[in-house]
Amino acid sequence: MSFRLRVTALIAVAVAVASIGAAVAIYVVVPHFSGGASSFYSRYSEVGGSPGGMLKSAFTHPFRVLGHAVGGRDLHYIGELVLPLGAVCVLAPATLVAALPELLLNVL
Repeated sequence: MSFRLRVTALIAVAVAVASIGAAVAIYVVVPHFSGGASSFYSRYSEVGGSPGGMLKSAFTHPFRVLGHAVGGRDLHYIGELVLPLGAVCVLAPATLVAALPELLLNVL
């Protein structure tokens, strides 16, 4: 097995394990300790209202999700994150990609 194939397999295993961990946290741990669905789901009612609904909306209505993510208040928030350091973050696009899920959670 070549090095590249081993690295690809390792990444695939890591993604699978992380996905299973996230699913257990979202669908088992949070409902168990909150006595029902997460109280944060109401924040995302416009784009699905649940993790599955948000994922479905991202594929069936991507412009609706994008519209909620780039509203005036959200653009102002992103500007407040980026501009104080002179937009240095654009010099590390891989880091921006890694930060994208958390950023989307904040602006949606």
